[in-house]
Amino acid sequence: MVRELLLPLRNSSGSMIGWGIFSIVLGTIGLFAPIAFSVGVTIFVGAMLLVSGATGLALFWKAQGWGARTAAIILALLTAVTGLILMFYPIFGAETLTLFLASYFVAVGLVKCWIALSNTDTKGWGLMLFSAVVSFLLGICLWWGWPQSAPWIFGIFVAIELIFDGWAALMMGFEVRAYTKNQGNQNN
Repeated sequence: MVRELLLPLRNSSGSMIGWGIFSIVLGTIGLFAPIAFSVGVTIFVGAMLLVSGATGLALFWKAQGWGARTAAIILALLTAVTGLILMFYPIFGAETLTLFLASYFVAVGLVKCWIALSNTDTKGWGLMLFSAVVSFLLGICLWWGWPQSAPWIFGIFVAIELIFDGWAALMMGFEVRAYTKNQGNQNN
């Protein structure tokens, strides 16, 4: 049954492999420039929030009634201002994002652990479990060292997460490709 879950991904194996390679390369770059990586990720997140807030402001007029429009304007302004703060104060932003990232890593680690233990009959499940443990431990370490280590550790941990996620995506992509190839051979 678990193998059948791979069938919907059969057309995505190349994308999974490509994403895995990209994540590994990007994560490796981040290991060598952790503060720049922290600042870059913070500015990128800020830019995304700014665009989201600006889009919300541009679309607020579609809301019906003064209450809905007021709420839409307030949410859009909060989003845009948060984006600007992250972009113009990236070290402060990195400290703040470190707390969110710690929570993210813990949650992702638990979910990846569940996925790995639910798929022990697939190739690469051990790597997924290892990736889950690494994610979980990264989250705990981020909480432990906050806020003193946030400007540099944020970049290093994002880089490590990218590397391990990249390897997991790479292995899963190869597994999907091998499985769909075997299915094609069995059908002939």
